[in-house]
Amino acid sequence: MAVSRLCPPPLPAGVHDSGINVLLTQNCSAVAQGPKDFLYIRINNMATIDISVDEAIEASVFDAVGDITADDIIAAMDRQYVDGTPPNALWDYARADFNRLETSDYRRIAMAAKERAIHRIGGKTAFVTEGALELFAVKLLEANSKVIDLPLNTRFFETHDEAVAWLREDEL
Repeated sequence: MAVSRLCPPPLPAGVHDSGINVLLTQNCSAVAQGPKDFLYIRINNMATIDISVDEAIEASVFDAVGDITADDIIAAMDRQYVDGTPPNALWDYARADFNRLETSDYRRIAMAAKERAIHRIGGKTAFVTEGALELFAVKLLEANSKVIDLPLNTRFFETHDEAVAWLREDEL
């Protein structure tokens, strides 16, 4: 089996294994085909949330990648939700994981969004998710947002294009 050059080489000589070489590497997908193949384990999937502004839809666009935490999401809000921010937001979680979020984190995120909503009066928030777990996580966030009476309209989409189309609509 050919090992992808995207991942680091096998363990150094002298490192013992039991039929499967294990190489721990940052941001490398898990691959295991059988004895003597290499098992690559992602141990530090650092999250990033890139922020841009799409003037055409009057939205801050948050592109989340990796295993995000509540602190990552709140820090992104702190960077972008200030005076002069666009009223709309598009949170793209298509390449994100929610494995590190705990139940209490969803309320924290919703409360942080409510505190910063003053900067986005009349705005809408679109969430893009692909997997079932991510959709469940974002719906849990929506439930918490309703409980605390978040003054923003939110919707969930499977594609970026669907989210953009909704943000272009005039009606809330």
